[in-house]
Amino acid sequence: MSEAPNGNTSGASKEEIERIRAMKRAEIAAKVALARKKQAEEAMIDHFVSMFAEATKSMNQDLENLTKKIQKVPKSAKGAIVCGLRNLLKKEWSTNAEFCQEFGQLFIDFQSEFAEGPGPWQKLVGCWDFQPSHLLAIKELCDTLPKGTVFLDPCAGKGLLAACLKVFGIPVVCNDIESQDFKFFPEISIMDGIDFLNLYIATNPETPVVLVLSWAPQKGHEGEHLSETIFRFAHATGNVQAVIHISEGWMGGVPGRIGCTDTVEALKFKADHFETILDLPRDYYPQWKHDAGKPIDDHLTINVPKRA
Repeated sequence: MSEAPNGNTSGASKEEIERIRAMKRAEIAAKVALARKKQAEEAMIDHFVSMFAEATKSMNQDLENLTKKIQKVPKSAKGAIVCGLRNLLKKEWSTNAEFCQEFGQLFIDFQSEFAEGPGPWQKLVGCWDFQPSHLLAIKELCDTLPKGTVFLDPCAGKGLLAACLKVFGIPVVCNDIESQDFKFFPEISIMDGIDFLNLYIATNPETPVVLVLSWAPQKGHEGEHLSETIFRFAHATGNVQAVIHISEGWMGGVPGRIGCTDTVEALKFKADHFETILDLPRDYYPQWKHDAGKPIDDHLTINVPKRA
């Protein structure tokens, strides 16, 4: 006799009762086993979730530490770099070659410590890298210009290039649109670069000038108009003898392929309205590469306006 629907086994044989109980035990055991399996699976999932959370937390911490490492320069290192470079700029030098040798070595030694990327270095020192051959070429140009020629740097940044030109005895007047936390050059006015040029020419209408343009902003960056506007100003203004241009220019020398400075419009105007009388590569490459995966390859050109 089988078990009644209400579980009553009265009237059943002993063997039948044992069989029913065995079935019940097996059913209960199966449910327990299923519950334990489910519990184990949930525990495993919880374990993996916990492991993933810890790994994510660790990865985020590593990224945060890396970001801090890249973006922040210790004050002690910053002070040592600034003081070291400044002291050499203030020193009296017997020859330009002696200055280039000692300053250049210190510059490279300091820069080589910034292995993570150019951002912290450029924020601290500026985008222009010390290049002795560039300075010597500018000095040679200066010696051929009309007496009293002044070099104007409308986007000087912290003024490192201008300070080096000053060591070479080249008269420089500097400006930048932003106030700097410290400067290598003693006096840098703060205004729009084109306003600075217009004001200087209006105040000194008879003074011949050379414009210095180093690492002008590229398309999509604040001040992207500057390089084209400065080249147009240089061509239209009779006082301007030449433009010293430090830029990546066309990538690989191919017109239309822009590097990480200036704009296509600026470089086209330069090609059409100026004669490039000198084009110098870098003396050395920094340890970093730019977004295109190539070494930073800015070079110096000396450009004379084509005028009727």
